[in-house]
Amino acid sequence: MPFIVTGPGIPAGTESDVLINGLDIYPTVLDMAGAKQPEKTLDGFSLFPLLKGDPKNPELVKNPEGKARDEMMWHFPHTAFESALILGDYKLIRNYNHINNPKKAPFELYQLYTQKSGERKRLDIEESKNLADSMPDKVKLMDEKLTAQLTEMKASYPYYSPHYNGNLPNKEKIPTEVAHRIKDNLLKVTFKENGAKVVRADLIYTTQKSEKGYQEWFPAPMELKNQKASIELPADTQYFYVNLIDENQFLTSYPSFKESYKTKKFSFLDRALTPKSKGKN
Repeated sequence: MPFIVTGPGIPAGTESDVLINGLDIYPTVLDMAGAKQPEKTLDGFSLFPLLKGDPKNPELVKNPEGKARDEMMWHFPHTAFESALILGDYKLIRNYNHINNPKKAPFELYQLYTQKSGERKRLDIEESKNLADSMPDKVKLMDEKLTAQLTEMKASYPYYSPHYNGNLPNKEKIPTEVAHRIKDNLLKVTFKENGAKVVRADLIYTTQKSEKGYQEWFPAPMELKNQKASIELPADTQYFYVNLIDENQFLTSYPSFKESYKTKKFSFLDRALTPKSKGKN
């Protein structure tokens, strides 16, 4: 994506292939204005040393500890269904929607730059040549580093639907819900594991009473113990669901959306429970 900068002390007519990010603009403007940097850590770096120095020198883009940037990471699990990591001259893309999708490979690897005479030059900035099959060791190294960063930031991932009509690995192992019970505002949902461990449960609730128009829904983590998920219902809860996520990233909702989502006038309230819903012991 082209980025153009003009200003006092910035050399004119210079083209640079140094890797930058839109997140760099804010700390750059603060630096150029001589403003105090915020106390919290910013994801972007100041480009001012690069702009007023040698715009072709990537060593001038540094983090607060003084280390030159050599990597950049993106995570779009619920829109683009991918994560990406640039490390040195290479970019790895991990696709989450590759199963049963002939148009998507699990990984894409591109060499964006090459080093010539000590200077970084564009090579495949258009990402036209996928090297994943020919460089498996590079894919493995970058994928492990990407996983480590996502784990550190406690990233969320896209989930698989148990209602998908095609074959998905481990779909037969999803949990089944048995019953729910509400006593003194304490909700307990009993479920049965069928080969895959449930690793997370979330209450999805709204405090809005209206059955018409837009409702805002909130998540709240539930406690898991002995194939039960429990939580004290938040104040003013009007409607709720429970989502169970198993170790294979399948998301099972209780009550189920299996039939409701097929209707043209589907609403989240069609099957939602209320604090007065009668469950089974």
